[in-house]
Amino acid sequence: MKLPKNKFSRCRWILTWKPLDSVEKSENYTSQTPPSRTHKARLVVLGYLDPKIEEIPRDSPTLNKTSRIMIFQAVSSYGWLLQSFDIKAAFLQGQAQADRIMAIDPVPEMRTALNMLPRGVGKLNKSAYSLIDAPYLWYCSLVSDLQNLNFEACPFDPCVFVLREKDGTLAGVLGIHVDDGVGGGNCYYQQQIDKLEKKYAFGSKKNTAFTFTGIYHKQTTSNKSSPSTFPDQPVDEAERLALRGVRGSPQYAAVNTRPDISSKLSFLQSAINNAKVETLQEANKLLHEAKKHHQVTIIIKPIAPKDFRLMTKWPSPTHLSHPIRSLTLVQG
Repeated sequence: MKLPKNKFSRCRWILTWKPLDSVEKSENYTSQTPPSRTHKARLVVLGYLDPKIEEIPRDSPTLNKTSRIMIFQAVSSYGWLLQSFDIKAAFLQGQAQADRIMAIDPVPEMRTALNMLPRGVGKLNKSAYSLIDAPYLWYCSLVSDLQNLNFEACPFDPCVFVLREKDGTLAGVLGIHVDDGVGGGNCYYQQQIDKLEKKYAFGSKKNTAFTFTGIYHKQTTSNKSSPSTFPDQPVDEAERLALRGVRGSPQYAAVNTRPDISSKLSFLQSAINNAKVETLQEANKLLHEAKKHHQVTIIIKPIAPKDFRLMTKWPSPTHLSHPIRSLTLVQG
């Protein structure tokens, strides 16, 4: 088959170092000083040279923060095991380019591995890394297979899927973020995830402790407070900085219109340098009180001008030879 020049895309290798989290180190390395990173090589297609870059669909949603928290809440409330997985070579398993033919000019290593002629080219049957529509094609493929496994897409987030029993009760919840998944459920949920793994090989499967979207998550079985939440535990510098921010919020009101919170705010300010967890708790209580009684005001009522008085503290005679006990404001 003869293809026009604008159907060819060049390839290149992307070589990177991938950091390992503590779980990966303990699982894969037994030495006393395991490496902090591992090498990674990926063959990519120069998608920015695609002649149809402005025409093809490319929108691919990702899991947002609120949805992620709701998934964790559901897992915690139902007592499910928190799980995560990632799918190997996900973009290579996306839907095929249905309406066009894409050819690649391979790198030398690829020509050798596939016994290709020196000037031979390869035809893309599916998507490839760095193609503009690769995330979109992968997302479409994954959603289709999840729906075949009876997962239902959430109407508020296309990256959240719920699984229900025949009677409608919730069996599990799953969030997808490109080629990563996180969630939990009962035995029926686990069966469906196992079926998904048979279709798309998982690179890793982790329970209770893992890094997902760059954030370390850990599921505990105890309902007791961790040591970091003990009231007499010192705060760290980040918490101290946040405490200063909380202190600043009601300060203007306390000085001008809220004398009822001035005393508590003063004690809070004096405790910042040696703050503990209970100091944070008191700061939150103060903010809550200030907001709850936001209608409190200073009311100035009319007083006869002849009755005006300006009072001051009576200082020691050594500081003032003629102490002023009061000032009377006389009109005119």
